[in-house]
Amino acid sequence: MKCALVLCSLSFLYSQICHSANIVAFMPSPFYSHQIAFKPLWLALAKRGHKITLIQPNVIVENNENITHIVLNGTYDILDKYNHVHSLVEGQSVMKVLYAALEAVMEGLEYQLTHPGVQELLKGEKKVDLFFTEFLLTFGFSLGRSLNAPMIGVVSMDTTIEGHMSAGNPTHPVMYPDRDMPYPLPLTLKERMLNTLHWLVDRVMNEIFLNLQDRVASKCLGQQIPLNDIIKNVSLVFINANPLFNVVRPLGPKTVNIGGGVHLMEPQPLPTELQDYLDNARNGVIYFSLGSTISSKHLSNTTKEVILKTFSQLPHDILWKFDEEIVSKPKNMKIMRWTPQQDLLRHKNIKLFITQGGLQSVEEAIFNYVPMIVLPFFGDQHNNAEKMVARGFGLTLDHNKLDVRTFRSAILEVINNPKYRERTKESADLVMDQPMSGLEKAVWWTEYVLRHGQTDHFRNTLSDIPWYQFLLLDVILCFLVITVIVAYVSFKLLQLLKCLAYKLYGKLTRKIKTKIN
Repeated sequence: MKCALVLCSLSFLYSQICHSANIVAFMPSPFYSHQIAFKPLWLALAKRGHKITLIQPNVIVENNENITHIVLNGTYDILDKYNHVHSLVEGQSVMKVLYAALEAVMEGLEYQLTHPGVQELLKGEKKVDLFFTEFLLTFGFSLGRSLNAPMIGVVSMDTTIEGHMSAGNPTHPVMYPDRDMPYPLPLTLKERMLNTLHWLVDRVMNEIFLNLQDRVASKCLGQQIPLNDIIKNVSLVFINANPLFNVVRPLGPKTVNIGGGVHLMEPQPLPTELQDYLDNARNGVIYFSLGSTISSKHLSNTTKEVILKTFSQLPHDILWKFDEEIVSKPKNMKIMRWTPQQDLLRHKNIKLFITQGGLQSVEEAIFNYVPMIVLPFFGDQHNNAEKMVARGFGLTLDHNKLDVRTFRSAILEVINNPKYRERTKESADLVMDQPMSGLEKAVWWTEYVLRHGQTDHFRNTLSDIPWYQFLLLDVILCFLVITVIVAYVSFKLLQLLKCLAYKLYGKLTRKIKTKIN
């Protein structure tokens, strides 16, 4: 009996062991926050003995024997060529920015797929056991298909309407608003109309974008299978849907929510100079950073003057992550080109974080109980700002309309009113109280796919339902047609009965008149 139990235990343990695998991770997005979000996952998998080829524009993991890099740094040259980020900061028209972005994306896709390192990987004879790629720029799945490997899609935030639909998750425009819509539930009639319109436009735009990506994949890889068909057969999708910022929706078995804060690393000591600066700040420190994509030097001179004048009037020390030195900076200000942001926000003397509102930055502040002022520029930043305010974590301001009085008032309100920090702490503690961390879930499910390969048993038929069936438009149309036909037939029958009644009435009247006469 004991032998049987031991054998069963050993068998179970063996089934959970995942031997060293050859993993390829293709993260094409040029935004640093999208790449750094999964650094803990790559490190955790490498620590477990897996060999990872990391294909992305930046080197985010250095000196690791189990991680090899294919660096797509030419992506930034293409981005600069179309001046995309600068256009966003300068507030150019939406259509002009979108057109430039589309051109940059398509040229970037071709550059990345034809990169010598990627082409060499395709020609290699070594078997790829698992392929990761972003679930936003989905052309990466064509590369995974060419490598003939099981695939996992990853998103550094919640996924799109199309992403949820492809994974078989509910995407009802009223019950589950898209991540880009800032409206809290329940929705008003106006918000329901806007959400539905957004849902329909997103479907159309996604089809156009998928067709463009298909052309690039066909040209660079000889891949003829439509992306739509490839995406529906991915093994799993990892989303970073923080419940503080996203509508909680039921997820199909193919989707694993590893959010939020999965990108947070283990605490590290601060550089001595920075540690001393924070320790010696009597009234605390205000930390100001616009992230890795938006550069503070691209702010207008008027906006910079307002910010500097406001900071000079505050009793707190200021730490500003800036790409270049400011000649006439206030005495209470320190400029740094780079900061270890996660560890910086852990310091007890950080009183306020002024940020552009990127999801990773906002999460880092929340999980360290730091209230915020958000100055959003583009993308999900505006929606993150609105949701942050709704949750009571701080305030948001328009960077194009900043004035000293409003900016100073907002800063002092968030620092001096304890409700913002208390609300941030309360919410963070609720989110972090989980039986398994997001990173642990990501590692376990990654090795699940390595152990079992494809996950066809998880496939949800919801991903195969056309949008018009999902919205019950065909059912509604049929009911309308049936109703119209029944109404029309009923109307004709009534007309016929009316005519017969008139004829009978006429005959009876004539007979009665004849008898009387």
